[in-house]
Amino acid sequence: MIGRMFEHLVHGEAIADGCDAAIVDAIAGWTRAEAIAASNRLSAIAELTERRLGSELADERERWACDAWDSAAAEIAAACGLSHRVASGQMHQALALRHRLPEVAKMMAKGELSAKAVNTIAWRTQLIDDPEVIAKVDTELAAAAGTFGPMSTDKLETAIDAAVERHDPSAVYAFTAAAKGCDLGFGKPDDTTGVQTMWARFSVTDAELLKRRIAALVAVVCPHDPRSAGERRTQAVAVIAANGTSLPCPCGREDCAAAGPDARADAVVIHVIADQLPDAGPAPHPDAGPAPGPDAGPAPEPAPGPEAPKVEPEPVQAQPDAEPPVADGANSSDLTAEPVPAQAAAASRSPRPGLAVIAGGGIVPTPLLAQLIALGAKVRPIAAACELGAEPHYRPSAKLARFVRSRDVTCCFLGCTKPAEYCDVDHTIAHGVGGLTHPGNTKCLCRKHHLLKTFWTGPGGWSDQQLADGTVVWISPTGHRYTRPSGSRLLFAHWDTTTPLPEGTALPDGTAMPPRRNADAAQRGLTMPLRKTTRAKATAQRRRAQRKRHQQALDDDAPPL
Repeated sequence: MIGRMFEHLVHGEAIADGCDAAIVDAIAGWTRAEAIAASNRLSAIAELTERRLGSELADERERWACDAWDSAAAEIAAACGLSHRVASGQMHQALALRHRLPEVAKMMAKGELSAKAVNTIAWRTQLIDDPEVIAKVDTELAAAAGTFGPMSTDKLETAIDAAVERHDPSAVYAFTAAAKGCDLGFGKPDDTTGVQTMWARFSVTDAELLKRRIAALVAVVCPHDPRSAGERRTQAVAVIAANGTSLPCPCGREDCAAAGPDARADAVVIHVIADQLPDAGPAPHPDAGPAPGPDAGPAPEPAPGPEAPKVEPEPVQAQPDAEPPVADGANSSDLTAEPVPAQAAAASRSPRPGLAVIAGGGIVPTPLLAQLIALGAKVRPIAAACELGAEPHYRPSAKLARFVRSRDVTCCFLGCTKPAEYCDVDHTIAHGVGGLTHPGNTKCLCRKHHLLKTFWTGPGGWSDQQLADGTVVWISPTGHRYTRPSGSRLLFAHWDTTTPLPEGTALPDGTAMPPRRNADAAQRGLTMPLRKTTRAKATAQRRRAQRKRHQQALDDDAPPL
C-alpha cells in the first residue's frame, strides 16, 4: 500500500530524465515517504518493547542491572544498526507516540511530521504527568504540525515549550539553569584529526587563577621555543592537568635552560594502535605543514560484513610475526609493538607512513605519534598470533589480554563502541564448562553486554559464536544472526589475527559444547548486580524531581503581590 502511494514519484535511474517539476515533486514525496517509513519503524519498536516488558520473565528480572529493557534495546540495536543508547532512545520515543501522543503519531503516519520533529515533541513533553493535559498538548501540537516543517530546531523547541507552558508550566523542559551555569566540555563535530576543542565557562575568580597559572608556566620557556603563544598556553593546561610544575621546551638546543622531563609523559594511559613505529626523534613543528600520514577523521566503527580479502604484505606492514604496534601512553601514550628489524628497515624506505589510532577513537597523525614517543611514551610489542595459546587460568595474562584488546578495539557487541580497554575479557564458551582461556575463545565485551550475554541465555535469549579471526556471530532471541568482525579488521586488514582453538576442543561454532542455559551462570557462582529500585520507578522519581525544581524556579520568579 505504501508503495502505491508513491509509485508516481520518479526514482532510481528515472530521476536523471525527469523534468524540474517532477524532481521537486519527488523530493517532497520521498520526504513524506521517509516520515511514513519512520512511523512504521517506531510502531514496530513499540510493539516489540511492550512484548518484552510485558513478559513474565521481565517481571522477575525488573531489578536486574541488565533488565528486560536492556535486552529489548539490544535486539533493536542489532536490527537497526544502532548503539545501545540510541536504541533505548528510540524505544522511549516509540512508547511516547503510542501512549502519550497518539494524534502526533497519526500526523507522522501521514507524512506530515518528520522523525526529527516527532523526537523533539516526545522529549520536550515527557514531564507532563496528567493524562488530560498531555491529551490537550497532543491535540494542539498535531493541529500545528503543518507549521513545523521549515522551523529550525530552536524555533521548534520554542513552539513546543509554548504549548506545554499554556497547559502545565512546571512541565516545560527548561535548560536555562544549565545554560547560565559554569561548565566544561570537550569536542566539536568539526574538530580535525589530532586536535580536540575544549570550551568552558568559569567564575571570574576561578578563571583568574587558571590564567595566572598558565602565564607563570609560559613565562619561563626558552626564547628559541618554536611553538606559538597559543600552543604554549594549551600545552600548559595539559601540564597542569598532569600535576606538572614546568613547561619543557622542545627546541633541542644543548644550552636550553627550559629543557627537562615532561609531566604529561607518565600522567594518563591512552592506548594507541599503530602498524608501524614512527621515528621517535623531534617531531616537526605543526606550522611546517600537514602531516604526511592519514587524515581520515575518526576511526570507522566496525560494521558487519564479509571477511576482508587477504593482502600480500608490503614491507611497511606488520606481519603475523610482527603485530601492529599499540600505544598505550599518557597524554602522550604508551606504545605497544614495534616492527621486526627487517620490516623497520624496509619501512624507512617506504613512502607510505603507518596508521595509528586511539583505541576506540580517532586517527593519530604520524608527527603527533612521534612526538608522544619523544616525550617518553613507553613502547611495548603485541604478541604475534602464532605465539599465543591456551592458558591454564581463568583470568588471561597481560600478554593475551593486550592481544585481544588490540584485535577487538571496541566491545564486540553489535553497534557498541565502548573502547576495549574499558571492557571485560569474556570467554565465549564459559570457562566453567570447559572453555579455554585462549584468544580464539576470548573477546572484549562492555559490562552491559557482558551481563546480557551471560544471563540472558537459553530460549528467548542471546547466544554467540566466535570464529578463529575474532569475528563474533550473534544469534538474537528471534533467531536472527548478525556478524561482527573484530575492530582491527577495518583498520589493519593485513594483520593476521587468526588464532584457531587447539584440535580436540570445542569447535568455533560451539557445536562440541552443550547449549548454555540460564542456570549456567548460577552454577558458576555468578549473580546479576541488582538495582536499588526498578527502572520505571527511577524514571518516575527523576521526572517528579525535575518538575519540582521547575515549579520552585517559577515560584521564585513570581512577581510580588
